[in-house]
Amino acid sequence: MTPKGIPSEKPIITLDILNKHNSSSDCWIAVHNKVWDITGFIREHPGGPSVLLRCAGSNATKSFDQIHAPDIIEELPKEKFKGFLEESSSDVSASAAQCAAERDTTTAPTNEVPPLESVLSAADFEVVASKALTPKTWAFYSSAATDLITHAST
Repeated sequence: MTPKGIPSEKPIITLDILNKHNSSSDCWIAVHNKVWDITGFIREHPGGPSVLLRCAGSNATKSFDQIHAPDIIEELPKEKFKGFLEESSSDVSASAAQCAAERDTTTAPTNEVPPLESVLSAADFEVVASKALTPKTWAFYSSAATDLITHAST
């Protein structure tokens, strides 16, 4: 499926081409087989530029999915959509492995999440989330980095 307003005849982009766009002045990432030019967004990213630059020029789907709703990237301007990642490159690629190796690779603990009806308060949710999420994901959510209230401009 193509992003809203994007013609389906966008080019197929190979992993070799994607890998060439790996700097702060020319930064592309692939998310869910779609290649995006995020160069202009790097400094605006709520998680900071280093998060994006670690995955520059690679398939960033795994890193993206740990934090974001699947369709939030579709909010980028349609001209930032460059094309579709070549099928053979989209599943398991060297660049995805590199991106994964460079970020915090700690996996979520195996603690079972209790039934929702047993979680009665915000404090209970916090305890469950701190145990169920990866440390990196928990740090992001617990920081309220994107709550639009804590960091509201005055």
